[in-house]
Amino acid sequence: MNLDRISLKNFNCKAGERVIVRVDFNVPIANSTIIDNSRILAAKDTIQYLLDRKAIIILISHFGSSEDLSFEKYILEISNILNINLKFLNFKNDPIAIVNNAKESDVFLLENIRFKKEEKANCDKLISLLLSKLGNFYINEAFSVSHRLHASVIGITKSLPSFMGCGFEKEISALKNSLVGDNIIGVFGGGKVKSKIDILLQCLKEKKVHKICTGGILANTLLKIKGFNIGKSLFDLEILNYEIDFINFIVPEDVIVAFDVNAQETYICVVDDIPDDAMILDIGPATSMKYKDILENATGIIMNGPMGYYENDQFTKGSQEILEYLKFIKRVKEISVTIGGGDSQALLNKLSFLNDDFTYVSTAGGAFMNFLLLQSEMPGLKAIIDSNS
Repeated sequence: MNLDRISLKNFNCKAGERVIVRVDFNVPIANSTIIDNSRILAAKDTIQYLLDRKAIIILISHFGSSEDLSFEKYILEISNILNINLKFLNFKNDPIAIVNNAKESDVFLLENIRFKKEEKANCDKLISLLLSKLGNFYINEAFSVSHRLHASVIGITKSLPSFMGCGFEKEISALKNSLVGDNIIGVFGGGKVKSKIDILLQCLKEKKVHKICTGGILANTLLKIKGFNIGKSLFDLEILNYEIDFINFIVPEDVIVAFDVNAQETYICVVDDIPDDAMILDIGPATSMKYKDILENATGIIMNGPMGYYENDQFTKGSQEILEYLKFIKRVKEISVTIGGGDSQALLNKLSFLNDDFTYVSTAGGAFMNFLLLQSEMPGLKAIIDSNS
């Protein structure tokens, strides 16, 4: 998979060129304030690359879990994070005319793209064409949404020469390197079990990943499939009829349980002795040791999702143990250790790990999983490749 021709370094950008950049500024908000700016800062290298060449930049993103937040209210805060004077573009005020009259090095942020329902309507041609008229070139700097068949990810590439952003290319390179070797081990926890396990089953079948150590709701569900009583633990009802190869899907042999997610009193149980009214909220110490033994011989490691309910400090030890070992094995054995998923950064921050402790830390969730299976066929990447064919 040679991606040099779609790399930003091969984009001959001239002063005054209008360049559309799909970013992911879908950042968490609390009390009307941005509480984690990492996704915004991730786009800075690409923005600076274009500013150094005096391009006119049009940033496009979605915003808000319910897709109802306006960028207008946060434009000053985002400007301060990037240390750039952003200009807000509203759909109502003829954005095409505004950018056509822009000056070199102007940077615009378009209103939340999902305010346009056509954005998600199977790459609606009208919205794709509208977006393409904002610029002469397109750059995808939003790896985290590149598994989605949306107009600002796929449709726009049919009308404009397209390239990868700096962060996008870095994500691809890190994930590719994580999949090199004959003993790739996955450590997968957290929720969203259905979408996760469909991809993992295919990855195991195609030997892209060779063994998977499990935690979180994924492990709970697999234990239930295996016939264990999991008490009142959360699990995914949709996959209970799946046929699972438990040689390559590794489940806990002991767990940390409690009677409430906010509990301070916890108990270690082997998996065949879980009380009916208890909840599995972390992997146990024997399981941590078992997983470390498996990871010791890995040629590459991918981790996605916490091992337990990390929101409560009582249930962080499983994740802490595994992450400490991944940090150690990356340093001593110099193998690739890539961590991804929506909760990854929050988990690392809470447990005082640095991104530099690992080979690469991705904030992408669904796209991270999607790339493991599809690689160059991942929709957002394939669209860029096809636009240069």
